[in-house]
Amino acid sequence: MNDEISKYELIATMKKDIQTFIDSEAMLYLKKDSYSAEEYDRMLTEIKYDFKTHLLQK
Repeated sequence: MNDEISKYELIATMKKDIQTFIDSEAMLYLKKDSYSAEEYDRMLTEIKYDFKTHLLQK
């Protein structure tokens, strides 16, 4: 039973992390006109890297 609870907690955490990633990417996209293309690409790459690293730590 404890394993099932931890699975549900993991799923809930991953859903929250995915939503946070989508929100971050959306905010960055909405503000992209204020950044150079290189800066936008760099920030998007960093957001993706942070998200991947965070998921791999779980």
